[in-house]
Amino acid sequence: MSAKVNSELEGIVNLIRGFKAKPLMPVFEAIVNSIQSVEERFDGKVEKGRITVRIRRDKQQCLQFEDESRKEPEIVGFEIEDNGIGFTDENFESFKLVATKKKATIGGKGLGRFTWLKAFDRVFISSVFDTDGGRKKRTIEFSLAKGIVGSPLVDVPETEEIRTNVSLEHFKPSYSSLQSAYKTAEKIAQRILEHSLVAFLNDRAPEIIVDDLDKSDSSPIALKDLFEKTIKPYARDSNLDIGPERFKIIDLKLYGTSVQMHTMSLCADSREVLSVEIGKMLGTTAQFDDDGKKFVYSVYVTGAYLDRTVLPTRDDFEIPLDESPTVPDTPVGKNQIIGAVSDHAKQFLAAPLAELKQRREERVRHYVAERNPALRAVVKYCPEVLDQLDPNASEERIDEVLYARKGEAEFKVRQQGAALLKTQPESLAAFEGECRAVTEKYEAFQKDNLSAYVTYRKFVIDLFQKKLELRPDGKFENEEILHDIVFPRRADSDDIDYNHHNLWLIDDRLSFHEYAASDKALKQIIAKGSADRPDIIAFSDVDRDSLKARTISIVEFKKPQREQYPEEKPPEQVLRMLQQIRSGEKTLSLHGRPIHIVQDETQFLCYAICDFTDEVKQFAEREDFARMNGSFAYFKYNRNLNASIFLISLEQIPIDARKRNFAFFENLGIGS
Repeated sequence: MSAKVNSELEGIVNLIRGFKAKPLMPVFEAIVNSIQSVEERFDGKVEKGRITVRIRRDKQQCLQFEDESRKEPEIVGFEIEDNGIGFTDENFESFKLVATKKKATIGGKGLGRFTWLKAFDRVFISSVFDTDGGRKKRTIEFSLAKGIVGSPLVDVPETEEIRTNVSLEHFKPSYSSLQSAYKTAEKIAQRILEHSLVAFLNDRAPEIIVDDLDKSDSSPIALKDLFEKTIKPYARDSNLDIGPERFKIIDLKLYGTSVQMHTMSLCADSREVLSVEIGKMLGTTAQFDDDGKKFVYSVYVTGAYLDRTVLPTRDDFEIPLDESPTVPDTPVGKNQIIGAVSDHAKQFLAAPLAELKQRREERVRHYVAERNPALRAVVKYCPEVLDQLDPNASEERIDEVLYARKGEAEFKVRQQGAALLKTQPESLAAFEGECRAVTEKYEAFQKDNLSAYVTYRKFVIDLFQKKLELRPDGKFENEEILHDIVFPRRADSDDIDYNHHNLWLIDDRLSFHEYAASDKALKQIIAKGSADRPDIIAFSDVDRDSLKARTISIVEFKKPQREQYPEEKPPEQVLRMLQQIRSGEKTLSLHGRPIHIVQDETQFLCYAICDFTDEVKQFAEREDFARMNGSFAYFKYNRNLNASIFLISLEQIPIDARKRNFAFFENLGIGS
């Protein structure tokens, strides 16, 4: 006999939403059917039931992978066998219907079997069962190509065991290749247990065995033993009323589980339907510690309300997101359930959450104190931000969260200040306290902004010094790297603002300027200039009235540990650049007007920066440079050019910068 469902089968399967988050869903559905079949045969006495889940693997791969350290052979199918009532005439007729109501009283929607064809090419069923006319056997083929094809009934001896075998064949790669499809019998057994956990917790589960059939060294896994050993001792149940509905809550501490996140499972008819990660709600995604043992928290929610609202596909519920007290059928919203259960979870986990909170606060406060004092005010005035961080959060994550909240907090303080200015108090005393509170916060955040800049300066100094060291390849950095740290090449002050250059490393007088250019040809800057490119030129001081350049600075870098200068020494190169600049008639425009260089008035500050080799030191002594006390630097003043020339060792740059910023570093506690 053959029959097809009363609608196009392929269309029905296509209507079923994909379940790639749960690629083993068809196996779970087959197991649930087996549990229901056992309950029907033994009148609810599930302890008489027996279900075996057999994993079928690619036999060719099984022959190839003799080395146990190598990849598991691919799973190609599953067999689910039970000793339930079987495919009687009534059950077979129900199976042929698109949406059967036969199992409605026990939560069945009649669509679970269609998930089989979503992830597997075909299904073969063999069932031995009792009838009034004796013991019979029925075989069924179920596929998109053929629909439902049942064979004629066959008489079998009474000695043949009542059993039904559902064989899910040709696991589709789009599902079998997913990480959450798992590859080992242990993980699959654990996942089956977790999916059907409510049945075990309610003592409504028969004996279930998982057998990796094509692996000779694999022993069958009894889920009941797994449950008794790993879950039951750590379960606690209670009731929770949400609106007019009552729910049963089962709290679990999962030790040694493959589950990585704290989860809430909304269940229907003794099986998991919807899993929600609740780490953010609890304030942590980290595992909890219980006397040295790590555990993940999981809470299971059951109730008549969830049983009657579960979707036919069993992957969600037909209830609104928010509460609808005026709707009799669905008065409680999904968000309301999740929120109430989350509050319950926080109470259940009060002790470990308090310990995690303390660890988190210590972690963040230590980081802020030692690494980034610019964020102190955020921790003080926005302590709730700590709830967004785990105790093991990376420094990058702490920075990200605290800086995001810092911006929000500063904006709110400015809003509060603006609101206060708009008030019309009867006296200053009427809002003095509120004004003081806003002012205190504002000052704290402003201090932190200054702290951030000082901390940044220390980072730049450390980075510059690091780039002077020998690289792993045995070479030194090129001068371009040092150049970019101080001022990015091929840029000028029209391209970047004050915060994006570090001329203060060389001399604090260079921090503020009317115009600065880096690695640009002189002819782009001054009239009659050449193609020579000074590393950095800065118009540090300009008279706004006469538009005369009072001070011009020139900086030239040389590669660390450069040994020879056959053509010209660094100070000579700087002076050559200087002479070209002095001969220029005018420089760039300021607000449409030219800035003038006056030979007798414009002062030049020239910085030649290189490592002090013997050749450089001999040149400095021969040219009558004066050694600057206590440092690796020489100085000479050229009266004819009105130029102060500094010959500075590369290693002296971070040393002097630290000295100038010493008081700030010490005050912030970040060391000098």
